[in-house]
Amino acid sequence: MRRLLLFGVAALLAGCAGDRLTGPASDLTGAEPALRSATAAGELVVMTRNMYVGAPVEPILVAAPADVPFRVAEAWATLLATDFPTRASAMADEIAFRKPHLIGLQEVSLLRSQFPSDIVVPPGVPPNPIPNATNVEFDYLAGLLAELASRGLHYTAVATIENTDVEVPRFDGVQGGIPIFTDIRLTDYDVILARNDVPVANAASGNFAVALPAPAGIDVLRGWTAVDATVGGVTVRFVNTHLEAEAEIVRNFQAQELMGILAFEPKPIILVGDLNTGPGRPAAEGGQATYDFVLSTGFMDAWSMKKPATQNGFTCCHVGDLTNQHPTLRQRIDLVLARGAIGGMLTNAWIVGNTTGDYSRYGVWPSDHAGVVVRWVFPKGMAE
Repeated sequence: MRRLLLFGVAALLAGCAGDRLTGPASDLTGAEPALRSATAAGELVVMTRNMYVGAPVEPILVAAPADVPFRVAEAWATLLATDFPTRASAMADEIAFRKPHLIGLQEVSLLRSQFPSDIVVPPGVPPNPIPNATNVEFDYLAGLLAELASRGLHYTAVATIENTDVEVPRFDGVQGGIPIFTDIRLTDYDVILARNDVPVANAASGNFAVALPAPAGIDVLRGWTAVDATVGGVTVRFVNTHLEAEAEIVRNFQAQELMGILAFEPKPIILVGDLNTGPGRPAAEGGQATYDFVLSTGFMDAWSMKKPATQNGFTCCHVGDLTNQHPTLRQRIDLVLARGAIGGMLTNAWIVGNTTGDYSRYGVWPSDHAGVVVRWVFPKGMAE
């Protein structure tokens, strides 16, 4: 398959620029009950969570090249204000309350810096746009795992895919009449976490063959991760992905590739992630064609099976700087889908990070997305 190239600096702080909405608040999905212990042979609890890099990218996307370092500086200030350490604590509390066996994470960012910049350089010195910054500013995976460990919870990253790795200059002011620049490097990952008491095998991952166009030969990659996990005597294939936000045609190609990879999988499959598509999504926001296609291959939407189906399940999106004190969620694009024997066994599903209490507890939303938790109970006859 031919690889498309992405629009230039769109890679910076790449994530869900197309996901983010700033319209009126949705109705709340209500408080969540605590998960109950299984009364059958076993239970499986899974979660999907877009961690969010922490700043909107729209101003960078529309900036002229000469303005990019200034827009990057503004985005960096927003990223600091959205306070990843506090957000990691909030996400760890969500996980501690529900203790999912498996977690699919998207937008797991590693942010590194380099000073002085070797992209903005003195006249006569060739610029170096190749990502090479090494000073770690924020490591989202390490931060979340540390927060979990501090709560006595032990999870391991059992499948990881590196997606976009890009470096751009940030304007840091003027010293002695000379403008100062620092290079900021973002590496984006998708990760599966497994609770340490969950046996896993056959980890796999990959980048999709199709990405959005950009100058300078930059590919903004999306990817998928997968593992076999055995819980309650039942083995499932757990798959995590983050499909393209900006173009339906690219998103469709990626979904087709993933469905091809999963086409002959004999085990029950649970597919989670930020799919950037969902039921009722307006065409202007990307529509639901990709969602319909995935369901046509045999997957069932866990939230649609929720009983009673009285909540909208919206997961997207809080405003980009996370300052909205009330939810602005009005689309459902973070999904948990199931295929095979497990499909009809759902017992409940919850949305997390979506109530005013989540904001007031931490002073910031855990992410610009809400997360989804789903619980299955296995009948005794299903255990191997």
